[in-house]
Amino acid sequence: MIHGYVECSRCHETLERTIEIPASNRHSYGDWEVTKEPTETEPGSKQRKCSVCNYVETLEIPATGVTTPEDPDDPNKPTDPSNPSNPSDPSKPESNRFTITLVKATNGYLSAPTSAVAGNRVTLTVRADSGYELDSVIATRSNGKAVNLNGIGSDQYTFSMPSSNVEIRAYFTRKATSSATDAPSSSGSTAVSRWDPVPGQNPTQSVPRLGAAGQTFGDIPVSHWAAGEINWANQAGYMNGSQGRFNPDGTMTFQQLWMILARLTGSRPANMEDARRWAVVEGFAEGFNPNYPVARHQLVTALYRCAHLMGSANNATTSLAGYADSRTVPASARSAMAWAVANGIVGGTSDGRLNPNATVTRAQFAVLLYRFSQRV
Repeated sequence: MIHGYVECSRCHETLERTIEIPASNRHSYGDWEVTKEPTETEPGSKQRKCSVCNYVETLEIPATGVTTPEDPDDPNKPTDPSNPSNPSDPSKPESNRFTITLVKATNGYLSAPTSAVAGNRVTLTVRADSGYELDSVIATRSNGKAVNLNGIGSDQYTFSMPSSNVEIRAYFTRKATSSATDAPSSSGSTAVSRWDPVPGQNPTQSVPRLGAAGQTFGDIPVSHWAAGEINWANQAGYMNGSQGRFNPDGTMTFQQLWMILARLTGSRPANMEDARRWAVVEGFAEGFNPNYPVARHQLVTALYRCAHLMGSANNATTSLAGYADSRTVPASARSAMAWAVANGIVGGTSDGRLNPNATVTRAQFAVLLYRFSQRV
C-alpha cells in the first residue's frame, strides 16, 4: 500500500488516496497454521501467509480415516462380534494411510499434504518462480508406476491416492523472451493436416516395405500401417520384440527410450541399468521413473539432442504457429519440435494439432525413428 495525496490538474483540488501495489510473483511464506483439525470423516485445513504481499494460501488436510481411540475400561464400549474377547485386534491395520513425498523443486515449488488415505482425493499446488514456467509434473507410486494427475486450474492438480506411497517431482524451465517459432513463417508454410504416424506422409522419404517372407512378429501383419518401419527398426538392432510379438500399441517408456537411443548412437548397453547410466551421462535424462510413459514433446527433444550428439549439421526449423495447440508445447521443447516438423519427423492431426503431451506407442516410435534416421 502507498498512502498519499493527489491533486486534480484542472481544479487543483487535493484528495487523500491509498494505492494498492500488486504483489510480485515471489512469495515469502511463514509456517503453516492449522485452522481446522481433521476428523475421521471431515477434512481440516491449514494456512500460511506471505510476509511480502499478505497473500494467504489455504490447503486442505485430508480426513484422518482413523477412529478416535476409545477407553478400554468403558463398559458401554461395543465389542467386536468376530472376537468378543479382544475388541481391538492389534493384528489389523489401523488405517490405509500412505506417505506423499515432495522432491524439492528448482525455480518453483510444490505443496501437498504429507500423507493421505487410499482413495481420497489429494490436491497438489505447483507454482513457478518469476521468469519460469512449469515444464512437467510427475507423480509415481513406490513401484514406479505413474499416478494420473488432473489439472483443475490455478496451478493445481488433483489425484486419487493409491494404496502405496507417492513421490512427486516438478520441473520448471525459463520462459522464452522471444521465439522465432511463434512468428508466421516467411515461406507461408502451413501445418501438416494428417496424423503423423501414417507412412508416406512425407513424399520425399521412401518407406521400407515388408514382404510376407520378411514378416518377423506375429502381431505385425504385412498390412499393418507401420510394418515396414517396425521391420527396419528390428533388423537395424534398435527395437526388439518378446516371444515373437512386437506389441505395436504398447506405450513407450523412458527405459525403452534410453536403450534405443543408446543403440542409435553406437553404444551397446548390456542391460537397462547400463542404458539408464548412459542417458544420465549424455544429458538425456536424470534417470528417474524408467517406467513412466514418454510424451511426444519428450521424444522429439530426445531425438533433437541425439542428432547433435551424433554430429548432425541439420539445423532446419520452421514455424509452429499454424498448429492450433502450438502454445502448449513446453518452452524447453519448442526448438526441438520446430526442427522435427521442419524435417518431416512429426506432423499433426487432421484438425491441425501437434498433441505434444500425448504418449507415444511403440509403432509410432518405430515410424519416427525411421524418419529421424533418414534426415540426420
